[in-house]
Order: sequence, then structure tokens, then C-alpha cells
Amino acid sequence: MLAIAGDRSTPVSIARNEGMRRAVSEAEDAVLEQVLFADWRRELARERMAHRLQSGPAPQLVWAGSD
Repeated sequence: MLAIAGDRSTPVSIARNEGMRRAVSEAEDAVLEQVLFADWRRELARERMAHRLQSGPAPQLVWAGSD
């Protein structure tokens, strides 16, 4: 699983990331491979995801922290 998160420092992003990590740890068939931080910017998330897809195999699951 690859996660696209907002940022590392705001309370809402921290809470979402912790919730995502907790859900992954409780799931028997999910493994968090990487977290990309996009600072809540759609274009940055798109660029980072495109780079990630070009640099290795596609993840089977993508989680995005968003409203």
C-alpha cells in the first residue's frame, strides 16, 4: 500500500496518518510500503505519484488523506 498524506505537522494530518497506520496494522492483508507527503496540494500529489509509478512497480492499493 502507498499512502499520499497531507503533511507531517498539522494536527489533522497527524491524526489521519495515525488512523491510517492503525487500520493498516489491524488489517491482515495490508502492508504500508511508502508514505508520500504532498502538503495538501493536488498537483504535488500528482507529481509525486507519477514519479513513484515510474520508479518501481505500481502499488496494489493507494490511500489518500483528503477531505
